[in-house]
Amino acid sequence: MTEANDHPLDAVLRNHLDRVAGTVDAVKMLRHIRESEKAMPRRNWLKWAGVGFGTAVAASVGGFVFFGNSPTPLAAAEQIVDEAKTAHTVPTDRCYEVVTEWEPLLFRRLQLPAISRKHKLWTRGDQFWIETNGDGAKWAMGQETSGKIWFAISRKRGLVYEPSEAGEPLARFCDLVSMRVVSTLSELLEQFTLYRKDTGKPGEAIRIEADLRPSFLNRNPRFRRVKLELDPVTKIVQRAEFQRQLNGEIAGTLTFTLLETASQPDEMYTLIGHLDADHELFDRKDPARQDRRTKFRDEFLKRVQMRMK
Repeated sequence: MTEANDHPLDAVLRNHLDRVAGTVDAVKMLRHIRESEKAMPRRNWLKWAGVGFGTAVAASVGGFVFFGNSPTPLAAAEQIVDEAKTAHTVPTDRCYEVVTEWEPLLFRRLQLPAISRKHKLWTRGDQFWIETNGDGAKWAMGQETSGKIWFAISRKRGLVYEPSEAGEPLARFCDLVSMRVVSTLSELLEQFTLYRKDTGKPGEAIRIEADLRPSFLNRNPRFRRVKLELDPVTKIVQRAEFQRQLNGEIAGTLTFTLLETASQPDEMYTLIGHLDADHELFDRKDPARQDRRTKFRDEFLKRVQMRMK
């Protein structure tokens, strides 16, 4: 019976030893002891018996402590990323600061603007919009749920590109600097080998690194390597570092750091939300305006590139 002042571990150990004792054949053990006494001096026998019993007790206690307090295994990196993907499907507005480090020769060859090193990206699922105001070059761009890409090159003029125009310079540029969170996490699960780099300590950010798996299906991936830091409770991306590539070449490194979570009006994810009422809109629906859309695009690219020199 357990006494009132017993420590819980004492009670468990006593019960364990009682169960072991119940399995012992006393007559057989006594015969074995008498035979052992005849075979060795009494002093050595006592020493052997004491060591043996002590070792058995230590093993029993040690086994209980080891199995009773073994740490919970860390969740696999793939499971964590899948949970993060689910968390980001909830339509919540999050603002990330984006820091870019581009390969200048590649951008000049592709006739793409060297965007300012810091700008803000607002995300809601796979929707996003970016606003930058570097050196007086204030403009915005984004992607709607339909996949349509838009640019507000000023408050008076907007350019729109359909998903089928993905090869257009501004559409490629928008894809380079954006982070469609849900789609990006899906890419990591499908095309990358994932590793956990944190220790799982309470309150510690979950750190995951991803290396591209060479495959016939990954002939033109958007990323070469990815590093993520996730909130250990919500699994929301707190920081992400992407080694971005284009046509198999390293284009640069982008780092996204979560700044705030705050509600944004729906229209901010559309072109209209960044234009004045008397704006001009240029898309591919009006063939007569295509030349002007190309002209405004080229002027915009040149203006941004000159400001960055």
